[in-house]
This record gives sequence, structure tokens and C-alpha cells, in this order.
Amino acid sequence: MPDNKRPPGISVGTAAAQSTFIIPWRITNPAGGVIGLIDDVRVAGISQAFTVRHLLPCPRSFAALRFDGASGQVLCGTQSSLRALGDQAIGAWVWRGGGAAGPIAGNATVNASGVQLEITAGGVVRFITNQAGAQVIATCAGAVVPLNTQTHILAVKSGTTVTFYQNGVVNGAAQTGITNPIVATAQFRIGGSAAAAFFDGMISHVRYYASAPNAAEALNIFK
Repeated sequence: MPDNKRPPGISVGTAAAQSTFIIPWRITNPAGGVIGLIDDVRVAGISQAFTVRHLLPCPRSFAALRFDGASGQVLCGTQSSLRALGDQAIGAWVWRGGGAAGPIAGNATVNASGVQLEITAGGVVRFITNQAGAQVIATCAGAVVPLNTQTHILAVKSGTTVTFYQNGVVNGAAQTGITNPIVATAQFRIGGSAAAAFFDGMISHVRYYASAPNAAEALNIFK
């Protein structure tokens, strides 16, 4: 059942059945101060929204998982609700702490199966689907994600078109010809990938949808 006592800005799952993963990580802010601890991450079966429970109330602008760019990641399992094939979307609040490329979330096995949302070394957002022996890459043609700034990104795949949003608004022209992935076999991960790539920075409020939110819904996800 939903927990209505959670701090403002924290997503609460609405599904009756949820999977829980214990994540003994700290919440930090860009200045490096520790704000609180993370109690658990939950996957809601309806919207596939990852819910972060805080032991201390914190505003959304400061609540995040800090990733070291070397090995840190969150493993979320291989449930069927995390392995969409058609329309889908991945979004998150991110804070780039370094200039290296890194995965935000996904279940990709390169040139084999699954999807991945990632940011390149230059701050460009990409959404990748994987088939046998090939990758199909949608590259955001809009503004890059700046360093040291909390930014919301969302990639929405509808049919063979991927639309990117940044801070709730469309970011660049939609990318076409993005075919469906082969069903994923790897775990869904936050901040890391099966290829041993890792994100340097902070990530919070990760959401994975087995549907394609429209522009109004994308704005609401940002809010």
C-alpha cells in the first residue's frame, strides 16, 4: 500500500505488489554534505516507478544517490515489468559530476538485447535499443545536460520514434527509425550497465514506463 508519510517530491508506487531492494547508500548534496540514508528502492508494478524512501526528510533538489563512476550501481532485477519491448520511457533527475560518459538506467546487453538511457562525455542524452548484432541509437539533438546542475531528462519511445525531454519540455527534434529491442536478459540497473560502464554524479527519481507518456504527462513527470 502507498506510504503517505514520505517526504514531498518522493514518488510513491500505487501497485499492490512491489519488489523491494535494500540499498545501504547515503544521500548527498552537490556540496558533498551527507543529508540522510537510503532505506530501500521499490519497483511499482503499474508505472514501474522506482521509489526511494528516505530516513530523513529532504527536498527533491538535494535527494539523490551518489555514483562514483567506478563501480557503484543499483541492481533492480529481471522482472517482466522491467523488460518492455514496444512503447516505453525512461526518465530521471541527474547531476553530472564529471565529464565521462555514463549510463543512467536500463537493461542493455550491447548488440544483443534490452535498452539503455545514457549521457555521453559531452552531455548528450542517448536512448539505445539492442538487437542481435546491432544497436539502434537515438541521439538527442537539443541542449546537452550541463555539469554540476540538477537536470531532469526523459526519453520516450513511441512506435519507432524517440522524443527527448529536458526539464519537462521537448528537447530537440524527435528521432525516428528506432526499432524495438530484443527482450532483455540482463538486470535493470541504475547508474551502471552490464558492460561495466558507470555514471559519475547523482541520480534520483528514476522512472521506467512500459508505455509512451505524452507531452502533458512528461511535464507532470518533471514536476
